Amino acid sequence: MSVKNNMPSIETQKKMHAFFMRTSAPRIYRKIKEQEEAERLAREEKRRKKKNNFSQQNSRMK
Repeated sequence: MSVKNNMPSIETQKKMHAFFMRTSAPRIYRKIKEQEEAERLAREEKRRKKKNNFSQQNSRMK
């Protein structure tokens, strides 16, 4: 007896979820996207500050 797996792939599930969030829950989707963008900007700012601190330390050593 064989059992068929009718589960969509992980990629398909992610696409379906994203589509649902955009169409059926736009406020939640927008909020999640804003949070992701804020986190990305915070990471970039942190990376930029770390790079500047490293550059300043190297210039002091010269």
